[in-house]
Amino acid sequence: MKLKVLWLLIALISSPTLSAEPEWQLWRNRAEVQVYSRPSHNGIIEIRATTRVKTTLSAFIALLHDTERLPEWMESVSKVTVINEPDRTHDIVHTKFKAPWPIVDRDMVTSSEYHQPTPCSLVLEIIDNHGALPELEDHVRIIGVTTRWTLEQRADGIALIDYRAHANVSGKLPLWVANRLSLQTAFNTFSALRLELEKESYQAQTVEGIANC
Repeated sequence: MKLKVLWLLIALISSPTLSAEPEWQLWRNRAEVQVYSRPSHNGIIEIRATTRVKTTLSAFIALLHDTERLPEWMESVSKVTVINEPDRTHDIVHTKFKAPWPIVDRDMVTSSEYHQPTPCSLVLEIIDNHGALPELEDHVRIIGVTTRWTLEQRADGIALIDYRAHANVSGKLPLWVANRLSLQTAFNTFSALRLELEKESYQAQTVEGIANC
């Protein structure tokens, strides 16, 4: 009997159903953009967005480095400022967001760094660095930011872009409002991202240290 109980405990502990993270739930699939969500421990959902677009890896980095134009296609972003560049692949960035009335505007300070696991892939990781800049009186600071962009490029030049993010939007904002805004923002941003990446001004660029397939 004791042996049977022991095996039962082992089976329960190792069960994929109990140990795995929650599955991603599709929220919207439209115009070649898919947005998913899944719950987290604090009630703020994690966001995942995917798309396929013909692009080079250098073009993607060049697009993100063009901080003056980021507000033109990144949903709700009003200004992006690079406040420090420790090295070629690492930036510390201050981003301001314009929130719909009556929500107070938000901002965040993050560290971003990219690398290439293979010549045909790129990973960009963005993490919270809110202590690098004093808080603004007229903005609520977003904290706990964790974001990961992954690009996998095929032989035909089509890249699969996978984006995953989670953050604490802070302030007195109902969770359902924060979650809804996050989903809508991800979808609108990815839809605009596809159009921006197709522009020749980015496709013609090469970024030092980035190997393209």
